[in-house]
Amino acid sequence: MNEAAKLGDRIGMMENGEIIQIGTVKELQKKPATPSVLDFINRASGTKSFELEDAVIPLKESAYVHSEIHTDQLGLQYVVNSRNELSQAYFQGKVIPSPITIPSTSTIREAFDVLEEQNLPAVPVQEQGELIGVISYQELARLTVQ
Repeated sequence: MNEAAKLGDRIGMMENGEIIQIGTVKELQKKPATPSVLDFINRASGTKSFELEDAVIPLKESAYVHSEIHTDQLGLQYVVNSRNELSQAYFQGKVIPSPITIPSTSTIREAFDVLEEQNLPAVPVQEQGELIGVISYQELARLTVQ
């Protein structure tokens, strides 16, 4: 990759004999066209690639998930029933009327966007319609600095 960047001003990425992306090093880093481009860029730069699922905190380990509401806590709380279904959500002592969940197939960027849009420290993650855990700003930050 370093050689390509030194020799030319644009790099072409191929997969299965087809060009899938052409761009500058910065363009490839900022907006990779496919996961394979991202993996190549990360390997070439020595950066670790990770998926959203790498940062999901399982339901039983999350401080945000409870089987019932804890009225003494003002922070974020997700109440999950015995079938791992989200039944209620509270933040700062108020009910969240329609709590948002994100699919486990979401990208890290999509997770950050949802957290930012909802103005919450964490959101539940679903896989095939079932809650599997919670993603938080804190866990995403921890993962990116490892």
